[in-house]
Amino acid sequence: MTAPAYLMTRGRPRENRYDYQFIGAVPPARWWDAVTKHVQTTQREIVVARHEGGVGVYVTGVPSERRDAGGTPIRYTLVLDDLRDDPVLLQRIAALAWSADGYERLGEQLDKEFDADRIDAIIRGDEPAEDVPARTAAMLDSALEPAASLGDDPAGSWVGGVKDRDARRAFLARVTRLAAAEAEGWAFTSQAFGTLRGAHEAAADLRAPVAIMLLDPDGTSSIQEIAPGKGPALVKERRSRIPLIVGLSLAAVALILAIVWIMRSSA
Repeated sequence: MTAPAYLMTRGRPRENRYDYQFIGAVPPARWWDAVTKHVQTTQREIVVARHEGGVGVYVTGVPSERRDAGGTPIRYTLVLDDLRDDPVLLQRIAALAWSADGYERLGEQLDKEFDADRIDAIIRGDEPAEDVPARTAAMLDSALEPAASLGDDPAGSWVGGVKDRDARRAFLARVTRLAAAEAEGWAFTSQAFGTLRGAHEAAADLRAPVAIMLLDPDGTSSIQEIAPGKGPALVKERRSRIPLIVGLSLAAVALILAIVWIMRSSA
C-alpha cells in the first residue's frame, strides 16, 4: 500500500485562512525543517531524508493552473513520510529534479484531482478532506515517469550539477540507499546556492552525510566530494589528485637533475 501523500496548497481568496496549509491531514513531524534554509521552498526542490519515522520525501514548487485573487500563481507541496517499502516510487519522485515536464504533469494531475472550488471548500470546512492524502498518493503513479537507471553513489558527502548524467544517476542511487538503510543523512536539490562553498556550508550545518544536486550550478557539474570537517577550499573533484601527483613527480625529477648538474659543475 502506498504511503499517504500529504498535500499543501492555498485557496484563491487572499484572506489569511486561505493561505498555504496542509489539507486533509498534517504530517506527524516536520522532519524537513532542518534543510529548508538550504533550499528554495517556493521553487522546484526535492528533499529526501532518513528520519525517526522512516525515509521521507519533500517536494516543493509543483505548479497549479490556479491563481489567487491577486493573480499570483498557486503551487503545491507534497510530503510522503515513509517510502522504505517503495524505493522505486521514491526514485521516480526524486527524478522530478531534472524534469520540468514531470513537474508540469504532476501539477496538472493534482488540478484534475482537486479542482479550485473543492480546494476552497475544503479550506472553509464545507467539504470533508480525510481522503486527500490517499487520493494524492493514488494519482502519483500516473503522473510520474518510469524509474531511471542508477549509478555509482560515492560514499560520504558530495555535490553535483543537474546537467551531469553521472550526478543524476548517483543522486537516484543515494535515495535508494537511504530507503534501504544503506546510507544516512540527506539527498536534496538546491536552488538556494550554486557553489561548492554553499554545498560545504549546508553539509556542515546538517552534520550528516549529504548528496546535493545543484539545479543552477556556478561552475560545478561533475560530482565533487565534500571532505568531512574540512573547509570549502578542500572540497575537491573526484580523481583530481592525478594532476597533482603528476606535477609533484615532474618537480622531483627536475630537482634531481639540478642536483646532478651542480655536483658535476663542482667537480
